[in-house]
Amino acid sequence: MIVKKGANYTLIKPKAKDFDTFLAEFDALYKGLNQTNLILDLSKITNNSAKNINQLLPMLKQSKLLKKSFIVVAQAINIESISNQITCTPTLLEAKDILEMEMIERDLGF
Repeated sequence: MIVKKGANYTLIKPKAKDFDTFLAEFDALYKGLNQTNLILDLSKITNNSAKNINQLLPMLKQSKLLKKSFIVVAQAINIESISNQITCTPTLLEAKDILEMEMIERDLGF
């Protein structure tokens, strides 16, 4: 797994191309990263599906309780099938833009 620290977020890019392998690795890693804004770039995962993405919901809820962003980058997924609590974008640039907006909203008390 590739972990890159940005100015106000941590970018996670799995080396594995299988979602289940990624999830097992990320689950072990998450506890050390839940105090930061996270962007998960799953664009290289070959078996992305709404069902798989929805498995991230418990971690997302934990991040939200800590007032941190949790954004997923995934392509070719039916966004309508993903939980409305999960922020999912098709590109990394959009994920960074959404992160900035969420940070501004939190600063304003929303």
